[in-house]
Amino acid sequence: MKISVLISVCDRDDPLHFRRALESIWDDQSLQPDEIVLVEDGPLNRTLEGEIRCFKKRASDKLKNVKLLKNSGLAKALNEGIKECSGDLIARMDSDDISAPDRFKLQHEFFCRKPNTDLLGGALQEFNEENDCLFIRYYPENTEKAKCLIAKGSPFAHPAVMFHRRVFDQGYRYKETYRTSQDIDLWFRLLANGFAFSNISDVLIFFRVNQNFAQRRSKAKAFGEFKIYWYGVLEIFGWNWRLIYPVLRLAFRLGPKTLVKKFYINKFRKYLNSH
Repeated sequence: MKISVLISVCDRDDPLHFRRALESIWDDQSLQPDEIVLVEDGPLNRTLEGEIRCFKKRASDKLKNVKLLKNSGLAKALNEGIKECSGDLIARMDSDDISAPDRFKLQHEFFCRKPNTDLLGGALQEFNEENDCLFIRYYPENTEKAKCLIAKGSPFAHPAVMFHRRVFDQGYRYKETYRTSQDIDLWFRLLANGFAFSNISDVLIFFRVNQNFAQRRSKAKAFGEFKIYWYGVLEIFGWNWRLIYPVLRLAFRLGPKTLVKKFYINKFRKYLNSH
C-alpha cells in the first residue's frame, strides 16, 4: 500500500523545528513514504522557503507542494492537501513534531495485517528543550475503548494518525469553520458513523511542548472545544451523564492560568488522557 504524508506549514512556524520534522518523515524513516504533500498555508518567509528548497533536493519528485494564497488555518490547509494525496494510506504530520524512525513501517505493517482498520494512531512522547521525555501518552487500542474515552479526551494523537484513504473517499473532511480542535470533531463524526479505530503502543510521534502551550490551549480553544465535545457527545450517546465532561473541560479552560499550567505537567493529565 502506497503511503502519503500530509503536512502543513505557515509563516509563524520555527524553521529549525520544521527542518527537523521534514528530516524525521524522510531521512530518518526505515520505510520512506511514497510521497509527501506539503501545504504552504499562505506566503512563507525566506527562511522557511529555503528549508523547502533544501528538502526538495533530497526528496525530489516525492515532494508535492500545495500553495495557498493566504493563511486559511489548519483545517483548510489539510483539506486542500487531501485532494493531492494519492496514497492508499495518508499519514498526518505537524511542522514542529518529530516522527519516530519506524513510524511508517509499523503503521504500514498494521494495515497489511488488519486492512479493515480506518484510522491508526500510536503513543505520543512529549518533550521540550530541557527534557527529552516529559511523559508518554498512550491511546485506546480499539474502537470500543475509543468510544469510552472520547467524551473526556481525544482517542488519537492527531500528528501520529494514519488514515485509510476510504475515509476521505467517502467525503469526510476537517470542518473549516473550526479554527482549532478540528481533529476532535472529525473523530466524533467518524466514530458515530462506524469507522474502525486502532492505536498501537509504540511511540510514533515526539510532540514538542513549548512554554506557552498550556496558556494557549486553555484560552484560545475553550469555547470552540466545548461546542465540539458537547455536540459530539450528544450525537454518539444522547442526553446522558457524559455531558458533564464538556462542562468540566470548559470550566477548567477558563480557570486560573496557574491551575491550567499545573494540570499540564502533573500526573492527572496523563490519567485523563489514557482512560
